[in-house]
Amino acid sequence: MHVGYLFRRVLLHRQRPSISPRRLLTTYIPTSERPEDVHATVKIATSIHLANLVPGSVLFAAYATIYYGMHLEISHTISIASTLSYWSYSLTIVGVLAAAFASTHEVVASIAALLGTAVIYPPVLWCSWLDEGWFNPRASNSVFGVGAVDFGGSGVLHVVAGTMVLVLSLALPSSTTSSTTPVKPLPHYSSYASASTMTLWLGTCSLLVNRMVLVVPANYHVSTTIACLVNPTLAFAGGGLVGYSIDFFVQNNHHALKSRSSPDAVHTCCAAALVAIGSLGPLAEPYVACLVGASAAVIVLVVSRLPWLQTLDIPLQQTIAIHLIGGMWGVFMGGVGGAPRNQDDIYGHGGHIHSFGLLYEHRGSGGAGVLQWATNLLYLGCVMLWTASVTLVLVCGLRRYGLESDSPHVAFDTDMYAGEDGYVALLDDDDHTSVAVRSPGHRRRSSDILRRVSSPISPMPPGSVSPSLEELQGRRRNSPFQWV
Repeated sequence: MHVGYLFRRVLLHRQRPSISPRRLLTTYIPTSERPEDVHATVKIATSIHLANLVPGSVLFAAYATIYYGMHLEISHTISIASTLSYWSYSLTIVGVLAAAFASTHEVVASIAALLGTAVIYPPVLWCSWLDEGWFNPRASNSVFGVGAVDFGGSGVLHVVAGTMVLVLSLALPSSTTSSTTPVKPLPHYSSYASASTMTLWLGTCSLLVNRMVLVVPANYHVSTTIACLVNPTLAFAGGGLVGYSIDFFVQNNHHALKSRSSPDAVHTCCAAALVAIGSLGPLAEPYVACLVGASAAVIVLVVSRLPWLQTLDIPLQQTIAIHLIGGMWGVFMGGVGGAPRNQDDIYGHGGHIHSFGLLYEHRGSGGAGVLQWATNLLYLGCVMLWTASVTLVLVCGLRRYGLESDSPHVAFDTDMYAGEDGYVALLDDDDHTSVAVRSPGHRRRSSDILRRVSSPISPMPPGSVSPSLEELQGRRRNSPFQWV
């Protein structure tokens, strides 16, 4: 998953060289020099600096090392394999958060990645998968004696990342979460999306097989491995079928349904299906896996059409819709679709405790299906509450120590942008109030900007393009000096 993500980022970056200063995060590439086509721009977010994302990953690796150092009864092989497995999940959270805020605010992405991997993710991992965890079905002290079904990490990974992005999008100023620039699909976008979706399918199967090796008894490895490959494939097919149907319908009702910049429905549906099936993994029967994928695709498509979600930047929309909603649906279905035989074999209850999903509830079962479903709902609520609480603390810190709310003032510092090809603009993002009603200091600054704008501008070098209004707004929004 990470190799495919980095490969796609590097490939896109090389094919679309930046025309902006290196300190800026977002690049705007005009598709035409004709005045009527200036608004049609392609927006490409460059890769987040890895140095900003390393500290959280290093801290989590240190946590894992300390934990297994304290549990010497666990073999070295299992300790190393578990550490690498959990570390890969932490890196995936980093990738999700970095991609979500890549085109809006780099500092938010870096701080969120550090908080997610070093503070939020370790307790969720402990209570879900480690031996003493309250929601671990294999633990002797598990909640209600059955624990929560989250085999492949829909709650551990996707709900955590999605909840963080949702809280940040709701609480932070709109200038850090929204984009007003129209976005056109890149050339060969379909090929990139297909490659990334197939990479996601391969990564999902690999993570499930990795979990199987760590937690499933050896005598069930063969059958569980087959299920780890078949169930994601069937969910992938179910989501893809929904996506193809939506695409076919949208082609006949393009203006009514298709949003201004929504990605291909097929790839969105496939990604949502894979996120949702992660919770059940090999625990579901094949037909249930297909239903989980198809239903997740429908739910994510419906949520992605919400008006508020459409005001956010495209990566934020996709993170909330696919990771949060898809992950929530996966955890929900984890308490519904777990087959009795599969759960007993994989979790090793040995016949003294029978656990299965709500779908298999029957007369005389003693309410075991309802109990499993209720436990999964409790698990989902605890994960979201913990993640949202810590993220709100982060939001308070950002607002207190440097992130101001939206204000209708001059958008650019004259010293910072005086050398940008002589192009300096006075932008009033909110109420467009007159400069005359400002304070004396603000009027002097505004007058200086207006004088620069009205003064003769030296001819631009041949082949250069004057920055657009949207580009300057993006530079202001992503400027590292905003945080000073």
